[in-house]
Amino acid sequence: MQSYIYIDYENMSNIKELPKLENGKYFVFLGATQKSKLSYPSGTRVRIIKIENIGKNALDYKLKEFMQNRTNVQNTMHFIISKDKGYDTCINEINKKKQCKIAYRREGLNFLQ
Repeated sequence: MQSYIYIDYENMSNIKELPKLENGKYFVFLGATQKSKLSYPSGTRVRIIKIENIGKNALDYKLKEFMQNRTNVQNTMHFIISKDKGYDTCINEINKKKQCKIAYRREGLNFLQ
């Protein structure tokens, strides 16, 4: 099973290192004024997405849109890494529509280890 992991870095900038992800990809969303200080093992698929818009929830909106465009991938687990509970409604919608295996929100990466 493949995993897509979306990190709301604006909300989770305490994450400094990404664990090795054998079957999947990280999508790291940075706010307009943020810089990533992430390290990760060689071979780990990571895409950094910089949100140029400045404003309340600009990153949240972009992450939700980005995730929804990828949830029709069969046999894929989706995880949003954020303390922001505002994502829960989006996740519930996706799970109800059965567009993907299932989607979750987590407040850290410890579930990967």
